[in-house]
Amino acid sequence: MSIMDSYFNHSIDYIYSIARNKYGDKIPTEQYSDIPCRWVEKITQVTNAENEEVLSRIEVWLPAEYDAVKHNWKIVKDSATYFVASKEVRVDLDGEVDHIKLYLV
Repeated sequence: MSIMDSYFNHSIDYIYSIARNKYGDKIPTEQYSDIPCRWVEKITQVTNAENEEVLSRIEVWLPAEYDAVKHNWKIVKDSATYFVASKEVRVDLDGEVDHIKLYLV
């Protein structure tokens, strides 16, 4: 049990992975729904997957079991859509993944 579990008092509606079909079109695929999280509206400068500096509008903290979430995945909360710009994996004192921190644009 993570010490962060008591902070996950918000909820994300859906998390979608993004893949390309044989025509090059982006296809979202639902990976998770009704995800507990800590949702913080905070502007932060982060480096994205393309090594560009961007401004994130939202910080999201997720339980460790959502470690599969990657850059550019789509997050839907309260009918608003965001994309993962950057991801941090936080570990506990034993070296195990404690929680995930995502920066959304």
